[in-house]
Amino acid sequence: MRHRILAAGAVATLLAVLATAALVEASSWIGRPFPGFLVLANRVVASAALPGWPASRGGVLFQHEVLAVEGDPVADGASLRARVAARPSGSAFDYRLRRDARVFERRIESRRFEVADFLWLFGSYFLNGVVLGACGVAILAQRKRSEAAWSAVPLLLAGSVWGLTAMDLYGPYRFFRLHALCEAVLPAAALHFAWTFPSPLGSATLRRRFIRAGYLAALVLAAVYELVLYRPEAYTAVHLAATSALGLSMLAVIAAQVARAVRPGPAQARQQLRILAWGAVLALLPIAGLTLADAITGGRAAQNAVGFTAFWFALAIRHAALRGPGRAEPLRHGSRQDP
Repeated sequence: MRHRILAAGAVATLLAVLATAALVEASSWIGRPFPGFLVLANRVVASAALPGWPASRGGVLFQHEVLAVEGDPVADGASLRARVAARPSGSAFDYRLRRDARVFERRIESRRFEVADFLWLFGSYFLNGVVLGACGVAILAQRKRSEAAWSAVPLLLAGSVWGLTAMDLYGPYRFFRLHALCEAVLPAAALHFAWTFPSPLGSATLRRRFIRAGYLAALVLAAVYELVLYRPEAYTAVHLAATSALGLSMLAVIAAQVARAVRPGPAQARQQLRILAWGAVLALLPIAGLTLADAITGGRAAQNAVGFTAFWFALAIRHAALRGPGRAEPLRHGSRQDP
């Protein structure tokens, strides 16, 4: 029991430090001029925007590489941010951009980053990071932790770190590599969860093989991601592969939860499973749609919108995994026990 509490406390402390650092740095955006679009450390225009940002309307600039501003080559995202912030908001800048073989120029006025922009962009990331992290820590600390409950921890903690590091994704870029790592791991964690929570599916041997294969694939994707992170064209290709995998894994989670919910079983178990199924549909279906749309359109779907619903499913997981003192065993619902 003590070891579980210490582990949960250590994870909670790390997440709290990360959340505090990300929130303080993100708050520095308020009141400052910015290009009207968001740029990653590798000079790629992020697939993220808010209504009213004309430079990113329709995603036309998403996943384009910024080559130059006012005729001067752009070294990285930080130098571009500093160049724009040095002049008053509303100043017009000439940008040279590239996507594949197409190079073009665009004149765009800078904008002032308002409090509303902060709340809608960074606020949603922060909310999801905190809620997912708190739910993951709560499961880590519980007295009895089943295989099913444990399977929710990688998904919740990876999602938490993804949300918190997303607050740094557009500058000052301290956690860019950590964010990419979480993006690569999330699909495997989601498939692990779909296969196991709230009750394991199939034989233990088959389940272990499936889960290990998923994490092995995630490690390969993560290694490639880290290698190409600062190569704009290669980055976009790997990013779209990762978002495609995430979208498909979200559909797998939805399908698994709905399939469990429609099977006959005890009334109490059915109630818990219905909560999970509705949570999966309402929270994860928009995420699956956005991530798959991003892959289909070549990165033109605003991915920051995934933060508007994800935390609801974390709360549904917590409700199922922590149903009261001493009741952390998985829900058995019309399926045989593993040998």
